[in-house]
Amino acid sequence: MRLVDNISFLKKYFPSVWEEVKTVENSPELESYLIEEAKNHELTIYIKSEGDLRHYIHSKYNPKNEAVKFLEQYEVKDNQHVFFYGIGLGYHLNEFLRKYPQVSYSIYEPSPYIFYQYMSNKSLKEELTRLPENIYVEGIHSRPAKFANDFVNQQLGDVEFIFHPAYEKAFTEKYKLFIESFLNVIAEKRHTYHINLLFEKRWVLNSLKNLPFTLSTNNIFEKKTYFQDKPVLLVSAGPSLSEEIENLRYIKQNGLAYIFSVGSAINSLIEHGIHPDATCSFDPKAENVVVFQKIIDQNVDSIPLIFGSTVGYESLEQYPGPKIHMLIDQDTTARYLLKSDHEENLYFLKDTPSIAIIVLQLLHKLNCRQVILVGQNFAYKNNRMYAEGIEYEYRPSNLTEEEENDAILVEDVLGKQVYTSPGLNRMRLLMEMFIKEIKDIEIINTTKGGANINGTHFIPLDEVIKTKLTEQVVDRDWFIHEQTKAGYDLAHTEKRLRQLIRDAEELQKLLSNLESLLKKMAREADFGNSSGLFSVFSRFDRVFNGLEKNKCYDLIIKHMNRVRISMIAKLLSDLRFEQNEFEKARRVKKQFPHFILECSIDLIEVRKVLDQLLESVTCIRDASENLFQLERVKK
Repeated sequence: MRLVDNISFLKKYFPSVWEEVKTVENSPELESYLIEEAKNHELTIYIKSEGDLRHYIHSKYNPKNEAVKFLEQYEVKDNQHVFFYGIGLGYHLNEFLRKYPQVSYSIYEPSPYIFYQYMSNKSLKEELTRLPENIYVEGIHSRPAKFANDFVNQQLGDVEFIFHPAYEKAFTEKYKLFIESFLNVIAEKRHTYHINLLFEKRWVLNSLKNLPFTLSTNNIFEKKTYFQDKPVLLVSAGPSLSEEIENLRYIKQNGLAYIFSVGSAINSLIEHGIHPDATCSFDPKAENVVVFQKIIDQNVDSIPLIFGSTVGYESLEQYPGPKIHMLIDQDTTARYLLKSDHEENLYFLKDTPSIAIIVLQLLHKLNCRQVILVGQNFAYKNNRMYAEGIEYEYRPSNLTEEEENDAILVEDVLGKQVYTSPGLNRMRLLMEMFIKEIKDIEIINTTKGGANINGTHFIPLDEVIKTKLTEQVVDRDWFIHEQTKAGYDLAHTEKRLRQLIRDAEELQKLLSNLESLLKKMAREADFGNSSGLFSVFSRFDRVFNGLEKNKCYDLIIKHMNRVRISMIAKLLSDLRFEQNEFEKARRVKKQFPHFILECSIDLIEVRKVLDQLLESVTCIRDASENLFQLERVKK
């Protein structure tokens, strides 16, 4: 009867857990997980292995007392979240719930067999006096990495990990895999947090300020026929690029393949008098313009720039050559503002930390026959990170002492060992993940001394020229703007911009209302007026819901404050379970003033940008219509 009740409990609150646990219900291995009475008549559990060896999860004498002493070593704070790895029969979990009645927690049980015995001998309804935020149970098909990712994405605050002391020995491999998975996910989460903090405002402002360039240039996918079934060299700035200059010169002179440079590689090519068929960029930083300083200084106007729609707007303002755009999924306004003039769906490339991966996505979608990687080291060579001809004031030519100390070893293209940085290695792994998803394109890595990239095969570039690049395929005029009318519906864009401007005005009123309600909330809390607080919270919820429906907030301001919004979302989620109106008021007053202030400051700049954009788009539309009419007259 107890097991039946527990199954109903799980199906109601944690249905996925029972789906995992029920797979072991009739497993012969379950017979190795046995229950017995301890000396004090409480239950304990042990795992029976070969030779009748027993590994006890709890004390054979007094499991409860053992759990009390174990938990004494932890000082849990009220604002922490506690993550339990391994619960056995729940003794230390019971002590935690008694000792910390307000602290949130999650359960991770690596053994479905132990959890099944827990369900068979304990009442979950009585044991879990407060529901955990999550219960994770490893099953036959489940993986720690997925659990780790789910958990880390939900938790923004301080987490206390409590590992059951018996589990490290009982499940050594599972324990190691769990720790490794969590460390990897946490490292990636921190990296993402850092990236969002750096670029959350730039992504949005760049996409808006770049809109006139986006509207007045070709989308790269309008040029698809030039690249379909053609080979393309993806030239990166790794140190091995210096060894391939003459091979690249030969390919360029004979038009054997299109040459796309990415990032800083353009500087090395320019230094050696090689003009690629395109240079590609999407870095949102203002400093990205430094990459093109040689082109700007020499006024090179013959190399087309394929730019991501979120690239630093300073780069587009100063770049002297022709421009072609690609839409990036960090561009939160493009889907709302842009509508194809040809009744086609817009395609967005997935944002990644590496421009090489962005362009690899692009070339795949352009249906290129082959992608040939050049200078894609993802590693150090000759104590350098970049090829010769790439020098920046903000970093030395050779590796710094810190970079040398942080270097790690990975396998190179010939199976030897080569040093790289954790950041470069992370980008290599991301490229491998993308390559694994695509099957219909050949990717050749010609990078001598570079890190091995799974999914590619290594062939030296001179051999590739002899065996694969045997005829001229390049149309040197591929980038010329062919249209007499913009590729987007400019009337649609203008209409949507006017709506955003109206919503921006309304958003200012909503933020002012929230600010007034916060002040009233503080007064009601000071007077100890619980019913007054309840009324304020009801109005606060209505105003905040209005905020969520506002297009200017939803498409622009919210994305300019991603980190702050994630904290607000977590707070609102927690407050659903908070019964004390005064505690709710305290937590709201702590977080929301900063949120309202940041949104208000951003809104001032956004309103200026939107007004300027409307004027620019109107001019582009008028010019486009005049040109279109002129072409009709000529015909």
